[in-house]
Amino acid sequence: MKLNKSLDKYYILVHEIYSNLMLYEIEHLKKGLMKEVTFHEIHTIEIIGNQREITMQELASKASVKQSTMTAMVDKLIKKGFVKRYRSEDDRRIVLVQLSKHGEMACAEHKKVHQNITNLWLKILSEKERSDLMKIMEKIALNMK
Repeated sequence: MKLNKSLDKYYILVHEIYSNLMLYEIEHLKKGLMKEVTFHEIHTIEIIGNQREITMQELASKASVKQSTMTAMVDKLIKKGFVKRYRSEDDRRIVLVQLSKHGEMACAEHKKVHQNITNLWLKILSEKERSDLMKIMEKIALNMK
C-alpha cells in the first residue's frame, strides 16, 4: 500500500473524528458549569487543572498563545469565578494561577465529557482492537511532540 494513495482516506477519517469530537464537546459545553465558559476557556481551565498551579508564562506556552492573550483570558476566568491569580511567595515577579472550587468542578465536568467520548469509542472495539489502538495512539502522540 502506498501512503500517498491512502493519505486522503486518512485525512478524511482524522478530520471526521476530530470534527465529531469537537461537536460533541461543544454540545456538552452548553450544559452544567461549562455553559458559563467558551471552548478556549474550558481548555485553559483544563490546563490549569492538570497542573494544580502554573505560572502565567507556562500557561500561555501550553495553550500556544501569547502571554497577553492568556492574561486577558485569565482575567475573564477570574471574573467568572473559575480561576485565582496570585504572586509567588518566593519570587514576587512570578504570577501563578490555580483553579477555584468552581473551576475544579468545571474541570471535573469537562473531564467527564472526555471520558464519555472515550467510552463511546472503546465500547465498539474488541480487546485486541483496543490494544492495537492504544499502541498506535501512543506512537502518534510520541512523534507529535
